[in-house]
Amino acid sequence: MAEHVPTTSSRDAEAAGAPDSSPAVVAALALLAALDRLIAAERDLEGYSGADPAVDPWLREAETALGDFLHGCRRLQKAPGRNPGDGRLRLVGGVISGVMRCTDAGELAQRMVLVEERRALLHTDAGTAAGAAVNRLIDGLLDRLEASVALAEGPDWQDGVTDADTQRGDAPDMDPDDDGMDDMGPTALL
Repeated sequence: MAEHVPTTSSRDAEAAGAPDSSPAVVAALALLAALDRLIAAERDLEGYSGADPAVDPWLREAETALGDFLHGCRRLQKAPGRNPGDGRLRLVGGVISGVMRCTDAGELAQRMVLVEERRALLHTDAGTAAGAAVNRLIDGLLDRLEASVALAEGPDWQDGVTDADTQRGDAPDMDPDDDGMDDMGPTALL
């Protein structure tokens, strides 16, 4: 059986749709897929309360999806930085991990304000096709994070949070992973 193998190199315009496949990009794409599975599992369990053996497979699926998601966060945070956008992807992995570890409503609200209102600070320079693709990947991750929090906490979860809860106190525990960003960069807001 013959295989079709292109004999010409791809042009920059053809390759502009996706960032280079660095370990950070591969880990971010895997995290994106894990977030999709987690959201689907949470939707399956939406409104469930009580003990029903018929729901056990959904609970196991949700637990597996959460485990895959947490593994994906660690993998992204530890990915080596080869391309300019890799540091930002690792930073976003840290932001997502921090949000998902929150047990306090005030801290969760504080972190989500950062995600919602200061998203642009997490972006990389979009002057190149690869930079724009990394920013789309970052936005996809953060959009799914917002959807996951809304599902887990309920649609009106922020109604009970006061403005004092969302004011910046101590910065949440974030590590910029030597991204070349100083204290005035995006990590200063986290």
